Amino acid sequence: MLSLRTIIGTLALAGTVVGCAAPPTFRNVVYEHVSQTARVLDPSGRATSRHNNFRFPPGTIVLPDNSEIADVLKREAGFIGEAQACPQRLYRLKDLTRVLPKENPVHVPYDIKIVLASPFSAQSAIANFKNSKGLADIPDNTLAWVRQVDYTISNIKAYEVNDEQFANSIKQIKADPNCAFAIKPFRSLVVRRIYVGNVNIYVRWDRGYALAVGSSIRSRVESALRFSYVGRKRVFAVETDRLGFF
Repeated sequence: MLSLRTIIGTLALAGTVVGCAAPPTFRNVVYEHVSQTARVLDPSGRATSRHNNFRFPPGTIVLPDNSEIADVLKREAGFIGEAQACPQRLYRLKDLTRVLPKENPVHVPYDIKIVLASPFSAQSAIANFKNSKGLADIPDNTLAWVRQVDYTISNIKAYEVNDEQFANSIKQIKADPNCAFAIKPFRSLVVRRIYVGNVNIYVRWDRGYALAVGSSIRSRVESALRFSYVGRKRVFAVETDRLGFF
């Protein structure tokens, strides 16, 4: 049977091993496989060719509350978090320039499972735990360290405004009195290109142990996370320019 000392030592070793090869984030995936200058968005809102009623059509002026540029050292894309925006209303997707994506589709899996069990543990329970997509208790007399992520971005399309459309979009937005709040030369961004695709994300994060001695003494320490996301035709990243004094 696994001893507490063995469990603590092995979990510490597992932490060291996993820490040397940290699982990628969505920002890492976009940086490595889509664009090294893009900013990631929360992939919400479905892009359509008929209307600009989705988040940040190219030519939009965005005033972000928080944002970052891409980080070369961490090899991760930038991001735009909460933001106010004024979209351009002159051009629909069908009017814009299509750009071939760097890769299509993109699939990045990462899977490290360290599961140690005593000879008395039920092997079927161990197998079910390893393959579980939902929250599952660690089986008795078992320690586990699981880091599993899987990213797929398929049917990727990129659309951008040309220089004339870029200038006309800014002119139209600046002429709109309802968009005065967004005109901040040193803070506002202008979206030049968007990336649209079908986004699938799965994350599994397990750590802990479960001891059972006879029928009376039990000890269980667990932390577990499951997250999944599926979205079609989502705007998941953008390329931007600083508004400045355009």
